[in-house]
Amino acid sequence: MSETKKEDALAQIRADEELVTLDVYHDDGYTTCIVAAILTIPESARRYVALLPVDEHGEYSPENAWFYRYVTDETNPDAEPDIENITDDEELESVIDRYDEYLDEIAFDELLSEEEDA
Repeated sequence: MSETKKEDALAQIRADEELVTLDVYHDDGYTTCIVAAILTIPESARRYVALLPVDEHGEYSPENAWFYRYVTDETNPDAEPDIENITDDEELESVIDRYDEYLDEIAFDELLSEEEDA
């Protein structure tokens, strides 16, 4: 898939932003993912990342997101961020709910932008 098609497919999530990818290691090897969003949940001090796995055809979908904790070293601003599995079902549900809200916010923002352009 060309870079232009990738940008068009992800426009509903990240309008006018550069695509950031991350290779995630799992039992079957590595999967390249698009970083869709870094999320915060008001009642949690943690941050989370929504990743969109890219399939063998170079395609991805906002509906197929993977969720992880997004961890940074507060004492070393030069350190690379890391991801951790979310093992608690309630925590995962909160992240999924926040991601759904995020998608709704983006859809609403795009609707407003279209109305302003008309």
